[in-house]
Amino acid sequence: MRQIFLSRLMHSARLKWTEGRLLRLVQLLGDKGNWRRAIQVVHWVHCREHFKHCKSRHVYTTLLDVLGKCWRPVEALNMFNVMREDFSTYPDMAAYHSIAVTLGQAGHLTELLGLIEALQVRPKKDSIKGTRRRFDWNGLLYPDIVVYNAVINACGPHHQWQGAMWAMQQMQARGIAPNSASFGLSIEVMVKSGQVGSAWKLYERMERGGFLPNALTFKALVEALGKAGEADKAVEMVKDMRQRGFVDCAGVYYALACTLCTVGRWSEALLQVERLEMLSSKKPAVVTYTGLIRACEKAGHWNGAIAIFRQMQYVCTPNVGTCNIMISLYGRHRMFEDALEIFEGVKKGRLARKKTYEEGTCSLTPDEFTYESMLGACTVCEQWVYFHEVFQEMVRNGFGLQCQRHSWMIAPLLKAGQMHIVKRMLGCLKNTDGTPNVNVYRVLLASCCTLGQHGEVLSYLNDLLQQGVAVSSEEWATIFRAALEKLPVADVESFMSTLTKSDNTYGDMVLKDILNTHSSCEGQFSMNTA
Repeated sequence: MRQIFLSRLMHSARLKWTEGRLLRLVQLLGDKGNWRRAIQVVHWVHCREHFKHCKSRHVYTTLLDVLGKCWRPVEALNMFNVMREDFSTYPDMAAYHSIAVTLGQAGHLTELLGLIEALQVRPKKDSIKGTRRRFDWNGLLYPDIVVYNAVINACGPHHQWQGAMWAMQQMQARGIAPNSASFGLSIEVMVKSGQVGSAWKLYERMERGGFLPNALTFKALVEALGKAGEADKAVEMVKDMRQRGFVDCAGVYYALACTLCTVGRWSEALLQVERLEMLSSKKPAVVTYTGLIRACEKAGHWNGAIAIFRQMQYVCTPNVGTCNIMISLYGRHRMFEDALEIFEGVKKGRLARKKTYEEGTCSLTPDEFTYESMLGACTVCEQWVYFHEVFQEMVRNGFGLQCQRHSWMIAPLLKAGQMHIVKRMLGCLKNTDGTPNVNVYRVLLASCCTLGQHGEVLSYLNDLLQQGVAVSSEEWATIFRAALEKLPVADVESFMSTLTKSDNTYGDMVLKDILNTHSSCEGQFSMNTA
């Protein structure tokens, strides 16, 4: 609502606003997830002269908790800075813990470290507004175990294993004993950062200290063993976890299944999926099978990925993301018929009936990645007729081409003599302002030089120049030099002959300038200079 409606609503309640009532209202709004209204209410009350007695750090701390539960770290940090402007609302340890946990969960490591340094300095008197109350403490706040654990948690998304080690060292220097969460979070950061050896050292230290690992710690250790290719140790660790009483840990079994897929033991991985099914009392999610397919594909076990996909069709409905992965996989391994079957099934809305479970309501719809995957399969398998059909359908459905993802198809098309497709792709591979994409022409001209299509080089260069794209001789000489060095002397002579006889004056002059102003090129063309 607009501010005027909020003011009318607050006045119409006819309440005598107290700190307790304001706290309760903020909590109720937080339970509803309405963090914006909670901020508006607190701001409205605190801006009223006769409600100044409600302005306290407890209200702000409750608001920080609401913002943290709603995953609003930026707004929480702004509100925390507002608290620091007034000594009556200056943060205490409860507020410090709240903002640290919120920033740690969001991965805002820089802001959290800056906050730690700022709170260890006495607040400036000049920056304090309002009436200063007398407190037994001087406003200094020092990090404790909760804050350091938040720092370790924030290191995870950035793979900053040095930051996690720094936090552990700071706790040791300050005489703060780490707890199970400290070790568990540090192990997760080490595994994400690829520091498997450090993760195992922390786990051994954790065991010696008598700390009990939780399910997330076991999951991180299984993932570490998977990266090291030690599937047998991962199986033993899961058995040890079960003996300790951790049974309902779906994430651990999924990590174990991915580990088994990376070493080619996909049949054993499917047994772990069946265990996941028993734990959740539901059919396995599509993302579980898709994750296993990705793990097999990444490790090079494409036969296992195909087997898992076929098993998946008897259990749950593959989504369009899974189908895109399989189209790309079949295409890379020249299994065009299988890729075509999935692509046609996605266009029809469902795959071939292989399922033994109850038919669901899931309907497949091709997206831009579906068409991209099929274009890639057609390129690898050299199915140019179907490539043209898929490309036309892709354009009709409003999906465009992108240079970074589609320019690699130009060279095979040129080699196959599919110039009409290349010309249509050039029309689509343009910048947002309609100008030709220079990166595409880099690939195009280099491919034409390598294939000996000398006339096309001059034609495309003129097309590029006539559309107002600036050409740097230093930049383009690198492209032509790399391409022409691969050609025999006879082809180089033919190219220079074509250049001499060309009527394309503008492109002719630029290309001659490129070849004649670089000493590395002069050696090859000295015989043709005359």
